[in-house]
Amino acid sequence: MINFQRISLFLHLLVEKLSIYLFSILVVSQISTVLLRYIYHTGFLALHDMSVYSFSGLVLMSVLYTFGRNEHVRVDVFREGHSVKIQQWVDIVSIVLFLIPFFALILYWVCLLYTSPSPRDKRQ
Repeated sequence: MINFQRISLFLHLLVEKLSIYLFSILVVSQISTVLLRYIYHTGFLALHDMSVYSFSGLVLMSVLYTFGRNEHVRVDVFREGHSVKIQQWVDIVSIVLFLIPFFALILYWVCLLYTSPSPRDKRQ
């Protein structure tokens, strides 16, 4: 049990540090994109993509961070008035039924649909 707590604490601190770095990257890349567009009248798509992906990573890690601190937003309709063990089971079931499929759908969209070649590329 102690080993699990140490691993959990390490991962929590790692997510916290990575979130700080991602937020810094997000701010710098977004400000740079705006300055390039409105002052120099040019765009840099890779910089814009970096801000979009860092924001996406920040959103994903914020879910992990809030679950690790047990401060996430809940709808307490199913948890209210039950024991701690039942509340934990409700949390687990809600993660399996809602959170994991949602992130799987996002990964499917990003990995397969966004990066797949267009139908025009398949023509000869």
